[in-house]
Amino acid sequence: MLADLYQEMPADALAAAFASAWRDLRADPRERARGLPPKLSAQIASEARTLIQISQRQAERLFYGMDDAEAEKRVARRRERGGASMSFDTVRELLASISWGAAMHGRPEWLKFVEAWWCRLDFLEAAQEAVKSNRRRLDPSNPADVLDAFRSCLVKRARLAELEGDIRLRRWATNFAPIHDTTYVTRPAISR
Repeated sequence: MLADLYQEMPADALAAAFASAWRDLRADPRERARGLPPKLSAQIASEARTLIQISQRQAERLFYGMDDAEAEKRVARRRERGGASMSFDTVRELLASISWGAAMHGRPEWLKFVEAWWCRLDFLEAAQEAVKSNRRRLDPSNPADVLDAFRSCLVKRARLAELEGDIRLRRWATNFAPIHDTTYVTRPAISR
């Protein structure tokens, strides 16, 4: 579904998405090969905590899978101040936690937050891949080549995410089904 949307995205919207993503990536003075720049890591960490209105300790446990140890508190706080970078996988797990919470608590504003950041992550990751492939084999002076590489990276990333989601859902269903199989459950007799 998302791959089809990226495939049919108009050229001007695609160019705007690439420019925005590249601007965000270039803001990182160290130009990380993978992962979110520290400024964006700080932005999503603080926005997520503010959106859900939870304490620092709850944020560490929910978003980063950490208990309240001193070293782990320092890492989470450093992320929120912009001193540490998060990997794309960590950010996607954070967004998945928020989307589960939105589904369980009926919070549509949380889902809007997740959708916006998920697309932004796709754009950032695809921009990194497109520029990396552009440096190797494409002509950087031709913007059409860069946008074609960006579109193909976006579509590839979306298809992989859909495939991973299908695999996880099937694995969850096969592991969950035997637990709730009612064929072996005996019901107590109702006394009158």
